[in-house]
Amino acid sequence: MSEAELVRPYFFDSTLLASVDRAGTLFDDITLAPPAPLYRLTSPGAPRIYFKRSPTRTFPSVTSIISATTPTSKFLIDWIAAMGLRQAELYRDARASFGTLLHKVFGDFLVQRTFDLTTLQTVVDMYAQEEHLTCETGGWVDELKGGLIGLADLVRDLNLRPVGIELPFASDKLGWAGCVDLVALVDVKKRKDVLAILDFKSGAFHPEAEVQVGAYRMLFNEAYPMSPITDLFLFGPKQFDEGSNIRYRLKNITESPLRNLM
Repeated sequence: MSEAELVRPYFFDSTLLASVDRAGTLFDDITLAPPAPLYRLTSPGAPRIYFKRSPTRTFPSVTSIISATTPTSKFLIDWIAAMGLRQAELYRDARASFGTLLHKVFGDFLVQRTFDLTTLQTVVDMYAQEEHLTCETGGWVDELKGGLIGLADLVRDLNLRPVGIELPFASDKLGWAGCVDLVALVDVKKRKDVLAILDFKSGAFHPEAEVQVGAYRMLFNEAYPMSPITDLFLFGPKQFDEGSNIRYRLKNITESPLRNLM
């Protein structure tokens, strides 16, 4: 069994969140506390579990609930059949490891507002060593470069200002838990200072992600009802061979019929 991982907010700007108080209930001297840390247990072949102490309570993760209640797509079944179960599992695990590193690199850039692309090979090598990875990582540096360029463009295009990065939440009322990639203030068309969730995806955008991000909004809005999330986005980097001058994929799922499915 894997050891429980302590999940803490990577970044939280209480002042920026308080600045978008929609209820008019906060005073200038009130500081909003970041989400409390949670423990996360991830075991091969088992649902991901979050838990907190004092008192102890466990919560299934949003992604585990979706996985357990969503039929496997025909595309995925055909893909596994064509690749073979073992190779499909190895590929899945490799992409999951890459996604974890992508999130870390994105978080560093959003907080520091800069990133030295020449250090990425060292970043990949150190991560592979620390995580004892045996998968092929030869293409990761180029993928990370493309992702960072796309994220930098997104920050510029939306005037993105991070409020919180990697925020863990668990709800006694809702009965589930999860970790929100990014909460930020963005300018969307003619709307300024929109409080939004942006979920990072290193691969394709699947319908399950729209359910997932909608569930994250419920967790955040329960914790901070005075400054609720209004808009939801999926964000992903483009490959360099995808064409167009826009280096990222962005899908607005604010009005998705799946957002309240949880």
